[in-house]
Amino acid sequence: MPQVPTFQTVRLARGRHVAPEQGVCTVELASMLAGDRFSDSPRTACAAVAAFVRGYNDAIDDARRQDLFAIAALLVGSSSTQEETHARMWRLISFARDLRPRRLGVLGPRLSYEDDLVKCESAGRHVAKVARHHPRVHAEALALLEALLAEPLAAPVMPEAPEAPEPALV
Repeated sequence: MPQVPTFQTVRLARGRHVAPEQGVCTVELASMLAGDRFSDSPRTACAAVAAFVRGYNDAIDDARRQDLFAIAALLVGSSSTQEETHARMWRLISFARDLRPRRLGVLGPRLSYEDDLVKCESAGRHVAKVARHHPRVHAEALALLEALLAEPLAAPVMPEAPEAPEPALV
C-alpha cells in the first residue's frame, strides 16, 4: 500500500500540485507545516515572500531547491500587516533588480496589489536564473529570505524634533 507523503517524507519539486502525492513546492510545504489546506497560497504565509519563493522554487535547479526546506518552515505564521508585506515585497524586488538592473524591469509603476505580487514572483524566477550560475547569489537569496522572515521589519525611525530651548531667566 503506497504511503501518503508527509512534510517529513516529501522532496521539493517544481510547479503547483493538486496533492502532496504529486509533489510539493516550498510554499505548498509551508501549508502542510501550518496545518492549512494544501495550497501554494497558504493564509499564514506572507503573500510577498510566498510569491517570490514560488518563482524561485520553480526556476532553481533541483539540488538547490532542497535548500528551501528551512524557508518553508519560516513561512508558517509570517503573514503580517499590509505595510510589512509591501516592505518585504520591495526588498525582494530590489534584490533581484540589483543583480541585473537592465534585464529586469519589474520596478515599473504600481498598478495593483496583485500586479505587485506578480512582479515579486517574477523577481524570484530572475534571482534563481542568476543563482544557477553564481552559487553566491543562492546563498544571498537564502540569507535575505531568512532575514525577512525571522522578525518583523522595523518601521523607519523618524528623527525627533529638536527640543525648544528653555526660556532664559531674567
